[in-house]
Amino acid sequence: MQHNHLLPASTLLGAIARRHGTPSGNGTVEGPIGFDLESADVAAEDLPPPDIVTDGLADTLDRLPADEIADPVTFARARDLLLKQTTRTLTKVRQSGSKAVFTPKELSSMEAVIKLDGTRPSLMLRDGEVPANHPFLGTWKDEVKGASYAIARTAASVGRIEPKRGGPANYFGTGFVIDHGRGLVLTNRHVLEAMWRRLRDVIDLKNGRFTFLDGAYIDFVGEVGSMRRNRFKVVEAMAVGPDATGNERLDAAVLKIRPLTTDEAKAEQQVVGDVPRAVPLSNELDGPLGHLTSFCVIGFPGTIPPPAERQGTEGKVDWQWVAYELMGGRHGVKRVAPGIVHKPLGSLEDDPKQWCFGHDATTLGGNSGSPVLAWKESGEPAFGLHFAGATIQTNYAHAYGPIHDEVLKTVATL
Repeated sequence: MQHNHLLPASTLLGAIARRHGTPSGNGTVEGPIGFDLESADVAAEDLPPPDIVTDGLADTLDRLPADEIADPVTFARARDLLLKQTTRTLTKVRQSGSKAVFTPKELSSMEAVIKLDGTRPSLMLRDGEVPANHPFLGTWKDEVKGASYAIARTAASVGRIEPKRGGPANYFGTGFVIDHGRGLVLTNRHVLEAMWRRLRDVIDLKNGRFTFLDGAYIDFVGEVGSMRRNRFKVVEAMAVGPDATGNERLDAAVLKIRPLTTDEAKAEQQVVGDVPRAVPLSNELDGPLGHLTSFCVIGFPGTIPPPAERQGTEGKVDWQWVAYELMGGRHGVKRVAPGIVHKPLGSLEDDPKQWCFGHDATTLGGNSGSPVLAWKESGEPAFGLHFAGATIQTNYAHAYGPIHDEVLKTVATL
């Protein structure tokens, strides 16, 4: 996909103004925060004073549960960087108004703010639920509470695809059950390719069918603070659709899984489990077209930028790293991220197959293969398959409707 990596300044400032209140600083917000970020626009006078924003952000970060922070020292450093840069950027807006020109650093820091202030959160799950008082909930609190049963039920069917000695820091991506009886999981083609590159010594590949002799698993727990596992072995896999190139390439694959044997389960210190329920798949286009306000992604965000990009002076800050760390630094654990479709199906210029849409939920690298869900609709159907994303502007998913036939062809062969 060809794209601009960051949202326009007016969009980011509009989100901050809406979240943090009026010029009087009373912090009131009318309506849910799940608004269309792309349509947000704000004049400089609509922003509250910088200290209103930074004080609110500091309070939110200071209330993050201790066990969600991987490294308190690194977290504190990232917190300090963000608060300082936010003050500088918002002061610039108030001084220059509509004439302000923003650097990529300033735009990236503003995007970090809306990932952390409750506008577009990425929320860790515990026993399938988000704690009711989690500071990142923001004005999503009532919506998440109302959908708590739906989130927990669906989250139980979403797993972390990993090698034998895998875990939060060592995994391939996300997948979700689409056929309970046959043990079939939908993920991305590039996730399967990563498995092949790492595990080719224990994979037999013939005529496009990957047979796993050992070494590949999916864990349907993978939550912060949990020692539980619900692992299944990956035994076969196939990519979905022909092996095309560029934007005509369908980034989907189907895995076949089986429960562990009694001896395998004992070695893994878990019980022999039953394959979780299938996540219903929806061919309807209302979701990909952006006609629903019901939207979330469940998966295992986790890619951290390389160390060279995470070091340096304030002038060379990697703002994706800052956002990652302030989301807790707990990568590779199950999260739910609400949002909306902001680039509807059919609107992307470089989508020749007309099977992709863009969304603005907060995702990281390990979200590849996550279901895009209508969390408030009956049955919580998945209407999309997330396959790419780093910034809010660059999240993409396949709409399930247009790829349905190709998925069924692959399912029929496994």
